Amino acid sequence: MSLGGYVCVTHRHGCDSQGDKAAPERDRKQMKGEELWSCVAVTEVSLWERAVSEPEDGYISASVYLNKKLQV
Repeated sequence: MSLGGYVCVTHRHGCDSQGDKAAPERDRKQMKGEELWSCVAVTEVSLWERAVSEPEDGYISASVYLNKKLQV
């Protein structure tokens, strides 16, 4: 018997992550398709981290995904 657990995945929405939008979605679909994980919550955070490089300024937003490993 395998015990359940949680994994938290974040995806920042900054300019430098625009080309990598497909990877988080692909990973979520794979986790769901394996039927070993269940999405518990998705939260959008507008002030995720302080921007430190050009052309961004202020704060960078992010999506936070909380998934639970299902017991087998």
